[in-house]
Amino acid sequence: EKHAYTEYHLHVLKTLASYTVIAIENARNYERMEKEVAMRTTDLTRISVLGKQITSQLTIEGINTVLYEGLNEMMDAPSFGIGIFDPEDEAISFPGYIEEGKRLTGSYFKISEHDRMAVVCFNKELEVLIGDFQSEHGKYITYNPKPKAGRAVTSLIYLPLKIKDRKIGVITVQSFNKHAFKEYHMNILKGLAAYV
Repeated sequence: EKHAYTEYHLHVLKTLASYTVIAIENARNYERMEKEVAMRTTDLTRISVLGKQITSQLTIEGINTVLYEGLNEMMDAPSFGIGIFDPEDEAISFPGYIEEGKRLTGSYFKISEHDRMAVVCFNKELEVLIGDFQSEHGKYITYNPKPKAGRAVTSLIYLPLKIKDRKIGVITVQSFNKHAFKEYHMNILKGLAAYV
């Protein structure tokens, strides 16, 4: 009918529209939350399975392989390694370090190399999460040295490895993409580090 609606009806519809927007946003948030919970539940299951696989390995290279494959199902992790501290040599070496599916050699750092992230993590027992190495490395090191093996990365996580109060090494996951890791990814790696 002509002139069926008045300003009053427009006001009613505006009010309902605002409630509708809130309801839609709540529904979207709920859907996102459900997906997040499902993803985290899946990741917790994967961590448990990976933990069992890790503890059955007899070499660091074997542990690296299991973790590299498992981590790449949960995050962008083209580079992964476990650094083991050798107290006699006062160095951290990464036997079986994997980058883009290939094992690399030459990842070996003396504890006196203070501009290496592995050394900083180990010496200071720091948990390190960097999203853009080029702009953030200054928080930890004075200059950005070239990698001893492989390509330069952009994002990385380093965690110290300890048995009780004794430092034994570090674990790292690295990516060539900016901001590849969040706190959530660090927590995944922490859970796996306990098994390592």
